[in-house]
This record gives sequence, structure tokens and C-alpha cells, in this order.
Amino acid sequence: MDGEGAVDSKEMLNEKLAKCQPCFEHYHLEKVIKEILQNKCTKHMVPSELAATIRQKIQELK
Repeated sequence: MDGEGAVDSKEMLNEKLAKCQPCFEHYHLEKVIKEILQNKCTKHMVPSELAATIRQKIQELK
């Protein structure tokens, strides 16, 4: 509500990461992967005809 919980959780996470090397490595690996995905996965507009054709092909495969 007042942001205190978020601060407490962040402090607890930082303490855990400081004490546990595998946790630290896993956390930072996930963080890097998320950053890469956010930067590389962008929404591109496609022509409506192409989208309709793709939807039709998917329906045919079902």
C-alpha cells in the first residue's frame, strides 16, 4: 500500500542473493534473458491479408 512491502521484499531478496551464489547466478541469468526478450521481441505490423492467410492455414491444420 505505502510501498514498504516492496522495499522489505527487495531487501530480503538482496540478502538471499548475497548469501547464495547459485541463487545470485540464476537471478541474474533470468534478468538478462528478460532484458534481451524485451529488446528483441517487438510487435511488427503485418499486412492484414498476410495475417488472414496465416490464420486460415492454422485453421486448416487443426
